[in-house]
Amino acid sequence: MTELGNVNYSYYIPNDTNIAKYNKMPSFKDYFNDSHDSFEKTTISNATDSNDDGKISYEEKIKCFVKGLVSPITSMFSSPKNFITGAAMILGGAALIAATGGAAAPLLVAAGVLTGGLQIGKGLYKASTAQTDEEAKEAWNEMGSGTSFVGLSVLGAKSSVAQAETAGVKVSPNAKNLNAFEATIECFKSVPSSISKSFSEITNNSGKNFSEFFSKVGVTDKKSKPKVNSDEKPDSKPQNSSNNAGSQERKVPPEKPNK
Repeated sequence: MTELGNVNYSYYIPNDTNIAKYNKMPSFKDYFNDSHDSFEKTTISNATDSNDDGKISYEEKIKCFVKGLVSPITSMFSSPKNFITGAAMILGGAALIAATGGAAAPLLVAAGVLTGGLQIGKGLYKASTAQTDEEAKEAWNEMGSGTSFVGLSVLGAKSSVAQAETAGVKVSPNAKNLNAFEATIECFKSVPSSISKSFSEITNNSGKNFSEFFSKVGVTDKKSKPKVNSDEKPDSKPQNSSNNAGSQERKVPPEKPNK
């Protein structure tokens, strides 16, 4: 407060604290920008679903599903342990088919479809109950992996039915004309007969079946000499055509002189 004559003038001298408070006060421009940013963030959140609430965008769902779709191949080469596990499963399936002469082929198809179907159902449940985005991604990844198992099994169903029929498993008379989906159903229908025939083949003919399997894939020597029966005795001396001809000539006795 300063007094000049009879007039009192009051003036305000800002200090550092007041200046700092003034600088923090928002202007209209700042308020407009903050409101615009808030609206933009809300719009983007609804579009890309950046909130960690278990609800991911369609793009993320497709990406995770495709990743799971190729996982049976990619996961096998992701680590030595996965490679050994995958190779053991492949060799185990091939050995079972070889030991049974193809009778167990429908069993593998049915097992693949059931395993993949369970994975798809489990993934759907996880996706509907996911609490975080990571859980939702894992769910869609699992659905893709299950779809891959089902698809591969369906693609191999037709050849599996043909192998089973050759091995003596009871299948439909029209099995050769079935499509992939019909052949898959036929594999399920032939499971009882496939189990019975597989058990019989493993018990009685597994050695023979393995030998035939390795022969088909080219493991055994195709130029092996044929076996000679023990009853047949080979000739000790070679027979020439000239000797044979001479041995067949009759010996004529010499003529006696006339008296």
